[in-house]
Parts: sequence; structure tokens; C-alpha cells
Amino acid sequence: TVNSTSGGTASGGGIHGCDTSPPVTARVTNGHSFAGWSGAASGSSLSTSVTLDRNRTATASFNCRLTVNSTSGGTASGGGIHGCDTSPPVTARVTNGHSFAGWSGAASGSSLSTSVTLGGNRTATASFNCRLTVRAGLGGTASGGGIHGCDTSPPVTARVTNGYSFAGWSGAASGTLLSTTATLGGNRTATASFNCRLTVRAGLGGTASGGGIHGCDTSPPVTARVTNGYSFAGWSGAASGTSLSTTATLGRNRTATASFNCRLTVTSTSGGTASGGGVYSCGTTRTVTADPDDYFYLKSWMGASGTSTTASVYLSRNKAVRAVFDHVCNDEASARAPFCLGGAEDHEPDAPP
Repeated sequence: TVNSTSGGTASGGGIHGCDTSPPVTARVTNGHSFAGWSGAASGSSLSTSVTLDRNRTATASFNCRLTVNSTSGGTASGGGIHGCDTSPPVTARVTNGHSFAGWSGAASGSSLSTSVTLGGNRTATASFNCRLTVRAGLGGTASGGGIHGCDTSPPVTARVTNGYSFAGWSGAASGTLLSTTATLGGNRTATASFNCRLTVRAGLGGTASGGGIHGCDTSPPVTARVTNGYSFAGWSGAASGTSLSTTATLGRNRTATASFNCRLTVTSTSGGTASGGGVYSCGTTRTVTADPDDYFYLKSWMGASGTSTTASVYLSRNKAVRAVFDHVCNDEASARAPFCLGGAEDHEPDAPP
């Protein structure tokens, strides 16, 4: 009797005269190799002879190739040339931070170590699990993270908060589609980024630039330009400081405002003093004050309204205010003030209000 394992065939069996040496021949299936004869025949020649001193059996054994693969997240061993119809062991080893998903192909189950039955050239694959972390910047949310098979492409989805726009994916995912897939060659992170709107405003006294659509979590530059005759007061809102050029911080849709200073000049005629001048933020209202000397009164303001000794001035630009004083020539003043005496008629003022 002539038998063969998987991986080839053998011929020569049948009824032969006892004490004869009939020939036997092995033929190898493509992709396999001959391991040798056992039983009534021996050696590693494909063709040999058998000595029949009784009923005998000769077996032709062949070798099969076991290929052992692994996905990302670990390694696997046990591949090589093995006798066909044997059960060689295979072993998976997990890379730190991953987990074992199981065997496929010639091996099965979820044990790290198992065996494979070789009925021919076979392949066993150890699969591992990877962790996909999905993050979202300010301006939206993202989903799809979790445990997935390594070397797979799990779906991820970004959702935009009202008033913002989607900038795109980075890391394990790419592109500008809200829904896409991530590539897991190991534990990976996919980040969805969003765009924020930066509004840049300028108060009276200058201009400012840098507004527009920018990535949330970025720091776009902003620049203030001062109109001649004014000065820069500083930034407020999304930007701060007193440098003309700086950066804004976008944690959301933000506004950066450049403020400028106006000069308020306060003077007076003779007969008193006036105060309140200086450099102040444009767009504010300041109070100016007149202080008449003895026997004088505030006749009017130039650049402000009213005849009260205090007046309010709105600084829409650089402004100049002048307090106009005049004499008080009543009975007391006539007795004390030289300009109210006879001969000084040209100095006599209108009666005070």
C-alpha cells in the first residue's frame, strides 16, 4: 500500500510478488517540497523501491509552508516549513497599549498561542486592536473614537457648532469632509479642527486690520494704525497690550478692538483759569472746569456749550476748548476793581447773567 500526505501524491502500490522490490514514486504538488519516505520505503528520493517480505505500507510525506502574518499592534511567530498534515504551534505577542483580537485563516480563536492544521500551504493571521482617539478643537465636536481593529479604517464624523465652519482633519484622518475614515496603523489620534471668526474693530483715531476667518485655537496677527495727531491706547477683547502689532487669541468667535487717544486742549482768556485738558481715550466724554478770578465770571465756552463753570466734551477727535471770562462791575466791584472805575468805561462788561 502506498500513501501520501497533503502536498503531493505517490504511486506504486498494488499486488506484487513477495520478496520482490517493486518501485514507488512520489510527485510533489507545486509550491510544496518532498520530506521523504517512511514505512516500507525510506530516503528522500522521489523514486525508490520497497522490499516486500510481507504486506507492507510505504508513505510519501511532503512539506507545507505555513505563513504567519500579523496586523499592526503586535507580532506573530511560528511560520516556516512544516510537515503537511501536522499541527505546528503559532504564537501572537501584543505590543504595549494594544489588545489581541484573534486568529484568522489557518488558525482560529482568541488564545495568544494555538496550533494550525496544515492540509496544504496555509496562512494564519494574528489580528490586534488599536485605540482611536478622536478629538475636536473649539467650534465643534467629533465622534468615532474607541477600540477598532488595527489596519482598519473606522469612520469618524465632525459636527460644527452654529456660527463656525469646519477647517479639516489632522492626524489619523485627513481632508475637509465632515465624515471620513481614519487609518489605524497603531494607536492613533484624529483631530477635527474648526474655524472661528475674528472681528477687528478700531475706535476713533485710527484703523485696525487682521479680522477674518482663522483656525480656532490659533493666534492670528492683528495690526493697528494711528491717524496723524493721535496716539494708540491699546487693545481690548481678543487682543491685549499696547503694541501696534500683536496676536489675538481665538477660543471662539471673538472681537479685538483697537482704541486710540485724543488730545483735549483747554485754555482760557484772562480773568480766570480752566482745567481738564490732556490725552484721553477717543470716544469718551470729559469734563472741563472754569475757575473765574475775583470780579470775573464765565461768559462762555468756545468748543463747548453752556455758561456753567463745568462742561462736557465728547472726544470724537482732537478738540480744543477755551473758557472766556469777563468783568463783573457791580457796586462792590466798582469800589474795589480798577477796571470798573471811571475812565475805564471801555472795560465795562455786560451785566452777568
